[in-house]
Amino acid sequence: AVAGAPGWRRVAPGLTAERFWATPRAWKLERWSGGGKRVAITFDDGPSATWTPLILAQLRRLHVPATFFVIGKNAAANPGLVSAEVAAGDLVGNHTFSHPNLAVTGGLRTRLEITTTSRIIAGITGRRPTMFRAPYSADTAPSSPRDLIPLLRAQGLGMQVVGASVDSQDYRRPSPQRIVQNVLRGLHQGNILLFHDGGGNRANTVAALPMVVSALRARGYHLVSVAQLLRASPATLMPRVTGTQLWLSRSVAWAAEGWFLMTRWVALLGIGLLGLLLLRSLLLAVLAVRHRRRGA
Repeated sequence: AVAGAPGWRRVAPGLTAERFWATPRAWKLERWSGGGKRVAITFDDGPSATWTPLILAQLRRLHVPATFFVIGKNAAANPGLVSAEVAAGDLVGNHTFSHPNLAVTGGLRTRLEITTTSRIIAGITGRRPTMFRAPYSADTAPSSPRDLIPLLRAQGLGMQVVGASVDSQDYRRPSPQRIVQNVLRGLHQGNILLFHDGGGNRANTVAALPMVVSALRARGYHLVSVAQLLRASPATLMPRVTGTQLWLSRSVAWAAEGWFLMTRWVALLGIGLLGLLLLRSLLLAVLAVRHRRRGA
């Protein structure tokens, strides 16, 4: 994405002459697709402790690579799953920390959302993500400068924006058969398929994956990685982090993981205390009834 800019001209008195000091420049968006009968599967909104392991197992059984655009807070809550994605040979991208609509957030919030998530991923995996996907707009073309600004901010942070051209619409929780139909209908639009491994019940996504892969292969499509579509190596899209940057990333990741672990224990402690209070109230009620009967 390239930002537009206003022009500037000087007009002589009486409109007898004019001179342009700068010509106006329109906003510019370039989209690139790998072309051919090659498609890449991507997942948003994970990792999920429930659904991501099932999806990883399906991908391994089907021998299909994938790219996971993870939410930072979910990655901090499930660091083992992020490591498992990388260990399986899949790519991990940045999907912000808390999944806000970046078209309405300020520059500082956008920067924190992206940089914190990149630090968490790097701290967990030892590799820095360079791919970014904005929430809520992966499968739509920007239609206004407001939509383009988040992409420009991400580019300014060294991120490569990766959209999606074929939306399975699995977030609506349609049947597995309908998910397959949605994918097949959208194939004329591009090469990157959008699914979700987090953000809700993804049982139908898990069930649909083998059907989608089978249908694509029957039509002569090859399932490849985003790296292959971009003609880039995985090491380029997820370069190793070393030295001070590695320890800084680990510190951020450990702090985020510690926070989510603490909140889990606090929640469990609260539930336990509530249970004890309810049990105490029940016992007191039983004892009161018995005392009343004896007194009668």
